[in-house]
Amino acid sequence: GQMLTAGLRASSARYALRADFGVGTFAGWQAEGVETDGAGAAADVSGSFNLRDDLSVQGHYTFNSRNFMAAQAGAASAANLRSVGLTWSPRRWLTASVTDTASSRPHQRDSQERFTTATFNLTPPRYLTSLFVSHTEYRTALAGGGSYTLVNASKNFDRWSLFANASRIKNSGDTYQHAQLGARLRLREADSLQISQTFGGNGTLAGTLDWLTPSLLSKRVSLGAGLGYSRSANSPFRPYQRLNASVNLPFRQTLHVSYGHLQTGSQLHLSLRGPLFFTRRAGAEADPSAAALKRYGSVSGRVYQDLNFNGRYDAGVDQPQANVRVRVDGNLSVTTDGSGTYRIDNAEAGEHTVALDLLSVRADLTILGDESRAVSLSGGFNTVVDFRTARTGRVTGAVWLDANGDGVQDADEKPLADVRVVTSTGRDTLTDESGQFVVADLAPGLHVLVVDVKTLPDETIVRAFAAAGQPLPGARRAGAKDGAQTPAAASLQVTVVAGAETGDIRFAVSPKPPERKQF
Repeated sequence: GQMLTAGLRASSARYALRADFGVGTFAGWQAEGVETDGAGAAADVSGSFNLRDDLSVQGHYTFNSRNFMAAQAGAASAANLRSVGLTWSPRRWLTASVTDTASSRPHQRDSQERFTTATFNLTPPRYLTSLFVSHTEYRTALAGGGSYTLVNASKNFDRWSLFANASRIKNSGDTYQHAQLGARLRLREADSLQISQTFGGNGTLAGTLDWLTPSLLSKRVSLGAGLGYSRSANSPFRPYQRLNASVNLPFRQTLHVSYGHLQTGSQLHLSLRGPLFFTRRAGAEADPSAAALKRYGSVSGRVYQDLNFNGRYDAGVDQPQANVRVRVDGNLSVTTDGSGTYRIDNAEAGEHTVALDLLSVRADLTILGDESRAVSLSGGFNTVVDFRTARTGRVTGAVWLDANGDGVQDADEKPLADVRVVTSTGRDTLTDESGQFVVADLAPGLHVLVVDVKTLPDETIVRAFAAAGQPLPGARRAGAKDGAQTPAAASLQVTVVAGAETGDIRFAVSPKPPERKQF
């Protein structure tokens, strides 16, 4: 056959959309033994939308026409699917969701299947009980209607934890129930011991005792051993033993060895697993399972100079910043292109930190906001993180000893050197021998300048002046006398303009007036 495909990806802070389409002409045999000869089309669309910060809706739609032959035709049957879900998460430790999924086979009559699942997940802080509850109602053409319920509970302590599981399955009028109780004990830093007891229907009992150490030989070898038994109304007490080992080989290959002495005899199982290629992305795509394909997400965005300071990128107005390096957790990195955009595709789903490499940012630019962001990546979806920059400004001024207290530096009034001037953002500088100071690399906006009174001469006060402004109430520098007070430093609000200098900031230091005597 001949096929044309197309894909669409779109995302923002509120939504994420992914769509794939295919159309072509095909001739051959489908997996169900149906002959195909003609044109066919297919679509696979999935997305999520945040209705609120704590409420989101997800959807997935898949369509395959009768003549469409996918790349895996002959090995797997195509399916038409419709799924919609709602997730509510008012707290980080509380999540509830409802999902309804219906599917059918294009070439099979009476192949409709439908599953409706509701879940509740409670993961409170340490030492409190975690709880997971899931209930599913289903109907299939093969098995008819049924349901199954799963309940998991666990509680952690310093070196040990308790867990309990229970399930109930109802199918075609039959009901199956089982419960499991167990405990895990951390023997050393890495070794652990687990014991469990299972109770099933018809008097079925089963128990296990397992030991695991995952950190032998510099964490390259993990070893486990276990004992167990089973008993039911139809079979006597039967013990068994098992031994498991896992070895991490070079190039992300893993060797698994499993030996078991069961009721039916002994069994040895060896497996070698790993990617054909040695990149994280290639390893994920070489894995045939759908779950593994969703382990990785992507992050993209733009680094730009926000010239109009409106918080978003405006083409033709704002200036993209090329050759800026963006890092994910300090490990994965990429450099922005000529349009200021970047994209990193091989990041595992979960919590990450996306940050700018400040050494790659132009020296005359400052970051508006945080240079690093905490993000949560979803498998199979893209997360957008933009970084805004702006040209820095600077503030200049002078500090002198105003002997006559008129706020004007006269020819005979000497400048004050080594006086510390601090901004509200933490930048500081010292005046030079001529009393001049420069505070550079300031982000545009409002800043507060403060004189450190500890660097002023004793028995003086200071007043702040802006260009063509009025003197502001100054702070006093008390002398080193018993009971003397040390008031706060003089301050002045200054507006810094991008790429410009705000000058003529003056701090006049005058001798402290003599105290009046009281009779």
